[in-house]
Amino acid sequence: MESSGTNYVVYYVSEGYPSWKADISNTLLSDAVSDYEDQFADTVAVEDEKGNLNYLKVQAAQDAEEETEDVSGDDMVSGGDVAEGDTVSGNAAE
Repeated sequence: MESSGTNYVVYYVSEGYPSWKADISNTLLSDAVSDYEDQFADTVAVEDEKGNLNYLKVQAAQDAEEETEDVSGDDMVSGGDVAEGDTVSGNAAE
């Protein structure tokens, strides 16, 4: 069999999107929506007037715990200089 130097690519086009095109489209759409949600969430403050959003309570507890860890960690790094009457982590310094 001799080669004529011409190559053909046959691609079957069915009704609707090919699966690879649908996958790419879905990925791009998902990324765009995620970016929009991230930008939107940064500009909106969520308030729970009725106390029904439990995730806000969990998030507040985690933030308070991180602040407590940061305060105690900062004192140890800086040498722990505490003046008389100052409080550290809620305890009176001696």
